[in-house]
Amino acid sequence: MADNKNTAFLMILTVGLICSSVYGQEAIADPDHWQLSVTPYFWFAGVDGHVTSRGNRRNVDISFSDIWDAFDFGALIHIEARKEKWGFFADPIYMNLSQSRDLSLVIPGPADIVLTPTAKVDLTMWIVEFGGFYQIGQWCLAGDSKQTIKLDVLGGGRYWDVEQNISIGPLSGKASENWIDPFIGARLTVPVNNWLLFYVRADIGGFAVSSDASEQTWNIFAGPAITLSDRMNLVAGYRWLNLDREKSSNTESDVTLAGAIVGLQIRL
Repeated sequence: MADNKNTAFLMILTVGLICSSVYGQEAIADPDHWQLSVTPYFWFAGVDGHVTSRGNRRNVDISFSDIWDAFDFGALIHIEARKEKWGFFADPIYMNLSQSRDLSLVIPGPADIVLTPTAKVDLTMWIVEFGGFYQIGQWCLAGDSKQTIKLDVLGGGRYWDVEQNISIGPLSGKASENWIDPFIGARLTVPVNNWLLFYVRADIGGFAVSSDASEQTWNIFAGPAITLSDRMNLVAGYRWLNLDREKSSNTESDVTLAGAIVGLQIRL
């Protein structure tokens, strides 16, 4: 089990995969004023796919429990503002993961010398999703103006900033990387009744717009929102995020992060 946990954490360091979510806002308020919502959430995600480093391809199959074992601290929140058909969103994520393991090194000689240093890997990650949306369609259900299907188009970017520190005994090293993946997509909000909504969001991005950007990413979220009060919704669902990023001909990641999401949407 310890080896599996270590492998899982090292794969996380390689591909940098703890990502953001977007949920729609269904606020009934004065359309002449900005409507603001915040949604703290958690993603129970695992990772599946493969990574290639220095020409060596390795399959990735990491459960959420493996990721959780390396988790130290995190904050995930989605913020959204809408006025009439226009709106903006930001989704900052901070994550800190760490893993340590005792090593056994043998220096051969007339009398073998055995060293037992502790190896520790620490990962600090900021991922900030930002963008805007515009409502291109709205359709009433059965003539009820309060029950409307809404379709938004959206676009923006995901900024990644990953820093890792590795120490083995008295030796240490640090590496960092950052990039932006643009994306475009759409979001559909479907009311089921007075207390239940259903969200579907899909986007595609990357487009290799720079030497650091991903070749391609795609993202799908689907799930319900249950009205708890005039100002709060319980949001749940399932999300898939695929990342295909190539740094060079022998360094590449093609992985899918997928899992259930639970959040509390608060309208201010």
